[in-house]
Amino acid sequence: MSTSESPQKVANEASPETGLAKGRIKPAQAFFYALSALAIATFVTGIGATMVTVAGWGSWLVMLLGSIVALLLATIVSRFARRHLTTGSIMAYMDLEIGKKSGVLAGAALLVGYIAVMCLYFGLALVFLVSFFSSFGIDLSAPWLVSIIGVVLVIIAVALARRGVSLSVNTTVVLGWICVPVAIVILIAAVANFGVDFGSQFALKDFDPATLVPGFILGYGVFVGFEGFTALAQETADPRRTVPKLVFSTVAAVVAIAMVALLLTVPIFIAHYKEVLAGASPAHLLADVGGVSVLGTIADALLFLATFASMLAYVNDAGRIFGTAARDGMLPKALGKIHPKHRTPANAITFFGAAAAVVFIAYFLITQLPVYLVFINFALVVSYAWGVAYLSLSYAGVVDGIRTRKVLFMVGSIVAGLAVLFALVMSMVTGAVLVPIITFVLIAVLTVVGIIVRRDAKVSELTETL
Repeated sequence: MSTSESPQKVANEASPETGLAKGRIKPAQAFFYALSALAIATFVTGIGATMVTVAGWGSWLVMLLGSIVALLLATIVSRFARRHLTTGSIMAYMDLEIGKKSGVLAGAALLVGYIAVMCLYFGLALVFLVSFFSSFGIDLSAPWLVSIIGVVLVIIAVALARRGVSLSVNTTVVLGWICVPVAIVILIAAVANFGVDFGSQFALKDFDPATLVPGFILGYGVFVGFEGFTALAQETADPRRTVPKLVFSTVAAVVAIAMVALLLTVPIFIAHYKEVLAGASPAHLLADVGGVSVLGTIADALLFLATFASMLAYVNDAGRIFGTAARDGMLPKALGKIHPKHRTPANAITFFGAAAAVVFIAYFLITQLPVYLVFINFALVVSYAWGVAYLSLSYAGVVDGIRTRKVLFMVGSIVAGLAVLFALVMSMVTGAVLVPIITFVLIAVLTVVGIIVRRDAKVSELTETL
């Protein structure tokens, strides 16, 4: 597609390269969609509860460190997104910038990461749903019931994503933002009643340096997948301008919201630490503290919808990335087929949804852990898996910086890569090693298999490199 073509002209066209619809998503719509994908409503009420379980009073510090790395990574992605319009996200960038073996590694990491992030949002959605019904004396926490609900959620998300990008994007935006006003009111009420404690936080009261690494992993982990929207570049109007700006502005907006929410809510969640560990809904807990319990019940229902919106967004993104991997020979060719009517990678979407559902249900039934702890465990897997992908991306940034003599860009890429590498290595040395080992072994196996089976296929780049 020429950069001079208008969105109106291409709105009803299908790409001859991939068969996907062209120019269906408007720029403003894309921004709200990207924030919905990262569950922006849950940041307002829930980011503090997530971070205090690892970093306590030092939550703001580890989040700040993670945010800096996320912004550096966003700079790299934005640069490549301006250069390449692809449906393969980081996997395709590595193919095009470095070579196919690096693309296979990134693809393997994304395969593990996307399945894990879906499981993460399964867990988070169920936290809100269980909390909502418990307000009425209804217990939905039985493992068999949780499993059924999980399957139903996957079926709905897959069905919507298969029906077309416009339907799924619009649904994601509406469900993702409908809770934001209620979440803000709850936050204000809780802070007004409880007060603030910036002194203890900035003094790093009782902060254990040993929590720095796992806290940092969760800190940048909340941003993982921010680049997933680049897989919808072809379906976005004016993609060369929209997508690069969207990538950086999305991360910057999340950084601002997360830091403010952390500083305001960490003291509250530390004071109610036992309830947090027991899996209490963060929104409901804040509402109780603020004396607006009824809003907590409403927020649980709306946050459940917002979390489902995130699931739907990741199904969209992953379906296109996996479809690209199939067309490039890394996965069975059938997964790369595009639905002739809806112009979506329907087979890849279905495969991804089914795989995520099986993994979540199997893990939940085998471990018998509370749903909230299941969410935390998958959050760590997500961070490790995307850490591998981001390490590859940083390497590509360094190579490009040297090649184009962009010193600041090269330095930023080096810093991002070293920070991610440090976190991955130190997590193996100082923390529980089972989760990272399992994650890295899965990625390694998938990488070897991908290199072996990958055919000499054309990389799914939609336009010539600038």
